[in-house]
Amino acid sequence: MAAPEAAIRELLETRRRALHDRDAKALLATYAAEADVFDLAPPLSHGPDPAGVAAWMASWDGPIGSETRQVAVRSADGVAFVAGLERLHGRQGGEPRDIWMRFTLGLVLSPEGWRIAHEHVSVPVRKTQILMGATDLVP
Repeated sequence: MAAPEAAIRELLETRRRALHDRDAKALLATYAAEADVFDLAPPLSHGPDPAGVAAWMASWDGPIGSETRQVAVRSADGVAFVAGLERLHGRQGGEPRDIWMRFTLGLVLSPEGWRIAHEHVSVPVRKTQILMGATDLVP
C-alpha cells in the first residue's frame, strides 16, 4: 500500500474510533476548517459543526458501531478522493439503528496530514415508493 493510501486509511480508522467512542472533538479533527458537508440530515449543506456533532453523538445509547466496505482511495498531488459504503449501527433513543450509506470524501493534504475538505453522504431511494426525503429544502 502506498504511503498516501495508508495515511488516508488511518484517517478512516480514526473516524471509526471517534464514532465508536462518541468523541466529537476527535471526529471533527479529521476535517479541514473550511470543509463542505452534504449529510443525510438537513440543512442541504454545512461546515464542521461541533455542537451539532456532539448533540447527534449524544443521541446514541452507547457506542456508535461503524464499518466500511468497498472503499476506493485515489490520490495525487496532495488531493485525494475516497468512496465506499458505510454502516452505522447501535441504539438511538432506545431503538435499534442499522443503516448502510454511500459516502464520498474529498481530502486535502495539510501540514497536519490528510483532512476532509468535502463529504457527501447518500442513501438510495426506491423510485416505486413515495419519496420521504426533505425535498422541500432550498439553498
